[in-house]
Amino acid sequence: MLRVCRLCKPNVYTLKAICPTCGLPTVKPYGSTSPSRYGLIHTLGRTKIDPLGGDGAYSDWMQRHFEEASAAAGNGCLAVSQVRYDGPTGNVKNSQLASQFNRIFVPQFAGILDSAAFQQAPTIILNWHIRFTNGTPNGWTGRGVNGALVQRLTEMCRTAGKRLAIIYTIHETSDLTSQLLMPSGVVSLNPDVGHAMDLQFPRVRRYVSRVPGLMSSIHTTKIDLLLKLVGQYLGPIDKYSAASNLFWARSQQLLRLSNAPVVASVGMKGIVIFGMIMPRHGLSEAVVKRLAAKMNEAGLDASLKIVIAGKESDDTLVASMKALPATNPRVHFAGRINGLDHYAGCRYAISFDELGYRLNASAMVNVVREGHLLFSKRGAETDNALIDRAVRCIQLCEANPRFYLEMLAQSQPRVRAAAPGHVGDALNRFFKSVAINLE
Repeated sequence: MLRVCRLCKPNVYTLKAICPTCGLPTVKPYGSTSPSRYGLIHTLGRTKIDPLGGDGAYSDWMQRHFEEASAAAGNGCLAVSQVRYDGPTGNVKNSQLASQFNRIFVPQFAGILDSAAFQQAPTIILNWHIRFTNGTPNGWTGRGVNGALVQRLTEMCRTAGKRLAIIYTIHETSDLTSQLLMPSGVVSLNPDVGHAMDLQFPRVRRYVSRVPGLMSSIHTTKIDLLLKLVGQYLGPIDKYSAASNLFWARSQQLLRLSNAPVVASVGMKGIVIFGMIMPRHGLSEAVVKRLAAKMNEAGLDASLKIVIAGKESDDTLVASMKALPATNPRVHFAGRINGLDHYAGCRYAISFDELGYRLNASAMVNVVREGHLLFSKRGAETDNALIDRAVRCIQLCEANPRFYLEMLAQSQPRVRAAAPGHVGDALNRFFKSVAINLE
């Protein structure tokens, strides 16, 4: 095994027990800890972190989960830290980016590496998140990785007697063959992304993960605790009986309503359109108006509102949504909200996203986890067809509570699979496997 002399500057690496330079004993370069144990450093790159945005919320969840994991002896992760970029994010040429970005990133990385919490970690896993958005080359999540930086970080880890593994987490499908430098592993956040990464990086260790529920509330916390206590989520998520799924659907609704916060909006009934208020996710004034018209035609009670909630991202669309309630009393504009449990009385949700339900779509994952019956597009389904299907189902559910529970029961595998602890534990196992097999 390779050994190192710490007394020589620079350190001398050798296979011998005695240093050939100074004649003093050498030591194991990675200490005596298990090779499966690692220190985790994660980053969104040259991106301003917004905790209410999908990527920012995911990053904050990772920090919380792995802090808990690092406190558990023998759990793989010894320490975790997040590198936050606080420099300018405007347009900059790639030739200028490296020097600007590296001046901010390297000192943070060095400080983390020298901290007491990371001293015993034989391997450093740098988890770099990438969401490459075509058409906005200067604004995508994860921009900033460059050859000079990777070489510098590798040298810093080697000097500290540690190994560096860079694992890239890919949020959306895109051609990244020239973007990922020195990858030791690739995490994809849904199967479609995973398939693309299989083709682009066939020789790299790969894992298909998902976005967990990123909005926690009292009832989701209780559900997760119950699932953990009975070991329910440890089995295959699609193998539960219909009776079991119905039991968990009932439990979810009971806990959701009994633990809702004491705010006026909880009493509101209806269907929630949740997510970033922007055209990219299929939301428009036309689809909201048509949904309202179809609910009226179906004779649904006027108390069933269409609640538009989420981060206000597109000024034009936000303005049109805010104006709708004045002419359409069925519409309620909530905008940015503190939590979906504030609208626990709204039993339904709908998404007009063209790609339908996806494991990396945090807004849809959140509404399902919170216990709303979600309607999303199936295959090539149009907006009109989705609205028609949703309204027919709501009619049946309002007339027959049993039908509502049976439909909600079909969502329970999604609820269990998106449990934050379940997703994080699986991610930890992949990180451990990379650390063990690092060459």
